[in-house]
Amino acid sequence: MIGQSVYGVIEATFDAGYLLNVRVGDTETTLRGVVFKPGHDIPVNPENDIAQMFQ
Repeated sequence: MIGQSVYGVIEATFDAGYLLNVRVGDTETTLRGVVFKPGHDIPVNPENDIAQMFQ
């Protein structure tokens, strides 16, 4: 998937960013996710990592 174009829609907005629904290239792969505005994210560190058992 790296380097492929994506297209889609912004489904919703909130104070810190956007909820997206995108399709990857000309495939049937669709992804939903969150994009944060600059400065509105909190980097993961050992104190706030809620999924430490996953890589």
